[in-house]
Amino acid sequence: MKDQVFKINLDIDVIKRLRNKVNEQINISYNKKYGKHRAWDKIRAIMDRLDDTVDYLNDLELNTGKYSRSAFDFFDLMNNASVVVDCIKELAKIFNASYDKVKKATNIFNQFGDDGVGRIM
Repeated sequence: MKDQVFKINLDIDVIKRLRNKVNEQINISYNKKYGKHRAWDKIRAIMDRLDDTVDYLNDLELNTGKYSRSAFDFFDLMNNASVVVDCIKELAKIFNASYDKVKKATNIFNQFGDDGVGRIM
C-alpha cells in the first residue's frame, strides 16, 4: 500500500486582504508606536514573513517517504505553522487587538478534511 502524500492548502487571499487593510490604513499603521519605536518596519517584516511562510507551507509535501518516518515533515510543518501564529500574535499586540477571535478562526483553511472538521477518512 502506497503512503498518501499530504499538502497544506492555506488561503493566501486572507494574507493579501490583511496586507491591503494594513496598507489602506497607512496613516495609522505608519505612525503606530510599539514600545519606544515606530512599528511600521516590524509590521512590514511580519507581513513579508507571513507571505513567505504561507507560500512555503502551501508548497510543502508531507509524508513523501524521504525519511523512514514522517517526523521531520511534521517538525517542518509545526515550525513554520508556529511562525504564522507568532506573526499574527505580534500583529495583534501592535494593534492592541484581541487575539481570542483569531484563536478560534478556521477561515484560512480551504479544506477541512473529508469529514468537514479536519479529519481524513
